[in-house]
This record gives sequence, structure tokens and C-alpha cells, in this order.
Amino acid sequence: MNVSLLASPQFYSRTLYIVGCISIPIHILAGYCILFQTPVSMKSVKWNLLNLYFWSTFMDIFLSIITQPFLTPPSISGFLMGLIHYTGLDTGIVLYFGITMMAFVGVSIVSIFENRYFILCGQNTWWRRVRCPFLIVNYLLASIHYVPTLIEIPEQTAGRKGMFTMYPKAKVFDNPDNPIYVISYEKNDWYAIREASIILLFTAELIGFVIPVQIYMRRAVKKFNLSEHSISIQKSFLRALHLQIAIPVLIMLLPHVATAILGIFVSTSQVTMNISYIVISMYGVFANLTMMYVHKPYREYCKSRFCSSSRVDHFVSSTGLFSTHTAQFFSLTLYTIGFFSFPIHLFGGFCILFQTPESMKSVKWSMFNLHFWSSCLDLTVSLLTQPYLLKSTWSGIPYGILIKFGVPLSLQSYMVSTLFCCEFLNALELAMVAASIITIFENRYFLIFAEHTWWRHARYPFLAINYILGLLYYLPTVLSVPEQSSAREIIFHEFPEFRPLDTPSNPVYVLVLNNPWVSVRQIAMEATVVIETLIIVLLLKMKMKNVVKEMKMSESTAKLQRAFLKALYIQVSLPLLVILIPSAISVFSGILGISTQSVNNLVYITFSCHGLVSTIVMLTIQMPYREFCMGMVGKSDRRQRKVTVSNISARSSTQVTTF
Repeated sequence: MNVSLLASPQFYSRTLYIVGCISIPIHILAGYCILFQTPVSMKSVKWNLLNLYFWSTFMDIFLSIITQPFLTPPSISGFLMGLIHYTGLDTGIVLYFGITMMAFVGVSIVSIFENRYFILCGQNTWWRRVRCPFLIVNYLLASIHYVPTLIEIPEQTAGRKGMFTMYPKAKVFDNPDNPIYVISYEKNDWYAIREASIILLFTAELIGFVIPVQIYMRRAVKKFNLSEHSISIQKSFLRALHLQIAIPVLIMLLPHVATAILGIFVSTSQVTMNISYIVISMYGVFANLTMMYVHKPYREYCKSRFCSSSRVDHFVSSTGLFSTHTAQFFSLTLYTIGFFSFPIHLFGGFCILFQTPESMKSVKWSMFNLHFWSSCLDLTVSLLTQPYLLKSTWSGIPYGILIKFGVPLSLQSYMVSTLFCCEFLNALELAMVAASIITIFENRYFLIFAEHTWWRHARYPFLAINYILGLLYYLPTVLSVPEQSSAREIIFHEFPEFRPLDTPSNPVYVLVLNNPWVSVRQIAMEATVVIETLIIVLLLKMKMKNVVKEMKMSESTAKLQRAFLKALYIQVSLPLLVILIPSAISVFSGILGISTQSVNNLVYITFSCHGLVSTIVMLTIQMPYREFCMGMVGKSDRRQRKVTVSNISARSSTQVTTF
């Protein structure tokens, strides 16, 4: 059986070895910084930082070099490809240590924030007696939470037989010298409940320490319990600590979120699983790089060793082009993305209009509708408006092409928000793009199941209402914009650092001051879009299962419909991640009080790539468009190049198809 290059064990193993070898010197440098470059002012947190560093680094090396767990979805099974494979150790015990190590990373994150809470708030309270038992219980829970799963592991011969019966495609990866190890091949709710419970517990504990520290810092400022200098130092350190934790944790969570989304809408593929675990294996690298960047003593040490050029520093500081918080960086990056993506959008539109085969005629205009609004969104954000949003406020400055032609700021704001169903600072969903996504799935549902039902009368009013809501929901916000002069003064009083950005030719535009109804309208619109999409997708999945069971549709027809729906789910899901990921970062940074102008800029730059990613994914996964693109560069899917990859872990018979 042939597998693609990205799905192959060989690609997975070699990539992990490369990642592991590259990461080792970074881990060593980070350890040296903690041990020998931590100043006296950070002494109280030194060993907590070292504890987090140890478990994060050990987890990286364990995943990338020692074990290399190759998981075979959708069952909970796999085999080890790392160095430990040659030792003959029991796979179940190795997995126990791997899962426990991940849990220890969670405990070490909780410990570092507990340390801050204890030093700032709890030294003279009952917490000084409770903290040691609390931490011991956490480590015990991390150590034993996986034991019930180990006890439930089936006898392996019977387990593999049952798994191959349910998932015959997994048999291609099985080998007598290194057989697939089955943890569970049937649905196991208790396994998911245990893992979710331990994650929720550590998350709740983390929030339980972060919030009191934030409250304490605010009260200290008001009551002058701490000097201005002490407060500034504590705030800077906490901000650095939040970033050090948040960025690597997102690196670990995002692959899980992507896998979960694809698992809900499609089925988790081997390629998705491989890439997810490769990204997860880099958690420690990101954690250590972030730590060395956000903590000033380590950053200064690294800079003195590796970046000693004063000319480079002067150029960066004078131009602002490489400072992610500046308007220059923001505008230049968006112009670059916009001009790069424009021909790709045109090419995507050409493919839909002139390369869509007769078999896809029923979905052609729905796909073009989605492509049109996604492209408009991209070009509006990256070229026409370029809304440079000011952190922690509902205000900003446009730097796009429209400002050169004197287009009113209220109209520019309306354009972006109509295309982009979003909070002005934390965009979460698209309005017109979202309506077009609903349209494309509704089109599938109507053509397959509802052509001769009451839905044929209701669908047009339903779609019309969606588009009308997308056009009108933002009008009340635009009509209630405050008087700009006084609104700007209020913003500048709270955030004086924004005043230099205000110029007579391009003043700061304040959209909202204190209007909770704006958020209510945004949330209501977003909830409507999400609920409608989920209902249609679930109806499609349920109906598809029923028609096959009741023999109302042939197996071959059902297979074709499933394949097209699968491609459609991927086409929609992957670009949506481009929106959800920066939104999550923005929300987390706001909750943790670490929202910065750099985060705002990077979030909106990522948003502006939504249509580009959507177009590239469409051209890649829809076979007619892929065939056309491959034909243009002298290749064809029908003449795939098969490469037999060298034997790793005795899997020399696996053929890999590159595409």
C-alpha cells in the first residue's frame, strides 16, 4: 500500500531527529542562562524557572530523539521509532513516562505562578502551610492519572486484530519487528475524561493564581503599598512570565485544536497526526527561546554574545522596520502580503470560473462566492485600509490606500467590519465570508437531501437574512461613533504613549468609548454563524450515514460525496484556523494583562492572510484545480512519482507517493 511522504514513518522519524539535534544547543544555552546568568533580583524564581526548563527540555528530547511515538489514528495506538526502540523496553511503560512528563510540565507551570502568588500575596497567610502539600498532590496526580489507562490496555494480539478489523488501513504500518501497540481501538470515554480532567484542573489552578496576583498589583498601585519602582519591576517580570508560558503553551495547544477540529469534521489523517506531533516536539525549544527573549538578563547576555553590531541596532531603532510594534513594520508587511496575494487570488478565481468540471457545477458559484469574499477581505485589510489598531482600545489609524484618497474613516471601518464580523480589536469571525461558508454547506445539504422538501422554499429567505445581517449588524456601531476630539483626549489621557501617533493629516480614529452593546452585537452575530454552520454540518453527517444504512444511495455515490465533503471541510477549516489562532492569542494576552502593540499588529497581519490560505488550500485539495496547476508546471497527479524510502525500523516495504 502506498502512503504519502508526509504520512510515512520515515519522514516523521527523520524530521524529529533533525528537530532534536538542532534543539539540543538551544536547550544547553537556556540552561546555562538560568544557572549562571540569573541576577540576584530573580533569585526567588530561579529554581522554579529551572524546574520548568528541565521538564520542557526533557519532554522535547524524549519526543524527538528518545521515543518518537508514531501514532496511528483514529485508534489510540502506535509504535516507537526513536532510540528507545532498540532497548527492548515495554512500550506501555515508555508511554506512561511520556504522558507523565507532559503532566509534569503542567505542574511546573502551576508551580512558577504559585511561587509568584506566595511571594507577593501569601507569605503571611494560611497558604504558607498549604503550599507544600498542594504541590506534592499535583505531582502525585500527574504521576498516577495515566495508571488506569495502563491497566485497561488490551492483550496486544487481540487488540491489533480488533483494530485492523475496524481500521484496515493501519495495517500498512504494522511490522513484526516493531508491531503497533494498541492502547484502545474502541471509543473510550473514560480515557478522554481523565485527560480532560487533569488539563482542566491545572488550568483552573493556574487561573486561581494569576487572577489574585493581578488584583494584588492593582490594589498595590492604588494604595501605594509598593514603591513605583517595585511595582514596575514586578509588572515587567509578570508580563515576561505570562509571555514565556503563553506562547509555548499555544504551540502545544494549536496542533491539538487542529487535530480535534479535523477529527470532528473529517477524520484525523496520518499526515495531520505526524505534523501535530512534530510541532509538539518543539514545545521546549519555543519555551526556551521565549524565556531567553522576554527576560531582560538572559536577552542582554545573548545579545552581547551573538548580536554585538551597533550598526544593526542603530538601523533597527532608527527605521522601525523590524520592530513589530511600529506602524512602519505593520504597513510594510501588509503591503507585501497584499501584493503577493493579489495574483494568487486572481488565479484562484480563474480556476473556479474556467477549470471547474461538470461534476462540480452545482457547487461552482457557492465556491466562487466564498472565494470572492475571502479575497475581498484580504485585499481590504492588507491594501485598502490597513487598520493599525491601538492596544486595549477601540481605536486605530488607517494606513492603507483609501486614506490617500480621503475616504471617510467611518466608511473604512464599516467596510472592514462588514467583511470581517469582528470586535474592533479581537476579530473572531467573518460576516460576509461566514455567510458564504454557510451558503456552501447549505448548497451541499440542499442538493443531496432537501431538493424535494420544505427547505426548497425556506432556503432563499434563510440565505437572504444571513447576508442582510452581515451588511447591517455593524451599522449601529458606526452611527454611534463618539465626537472625535474629546474621545481622542480620553484615549490619550489613559494611554499617553499613543499621542505621538496622532497627526492632523491622519488622526487617531476612536470607534467606541464605553458601549457594551457593541460586544453584545458581535457575540450574537458570531454565535448565529457558528450555530448555523454546526447544524448544517451535523445534518450532513447524520443524513449521509442514514442513506447508506437504508440503501437509498449506492456505496460508490456515497463515497464520492464523502470525498468532496471532506475536501470542503478541510478547505474551510484550515483557513479558519488562521483566524482562530491569532484570536486566541489576542484573547489570552488580554486576560493575562500582557496585550501589547506587537501582539495587535501580528494578530491583524495573520488575519490578512485568511483569503490567501483559503485560496491555496482550495487549489491544493480540489483535484481538478490541483491537476490544472500541476499541468502548468509540467507535472500531473496521474503520473505521480513513487519513491521507495530506505528502511527505518524494518519498514522497507512501505512506498511513499510524493505529490
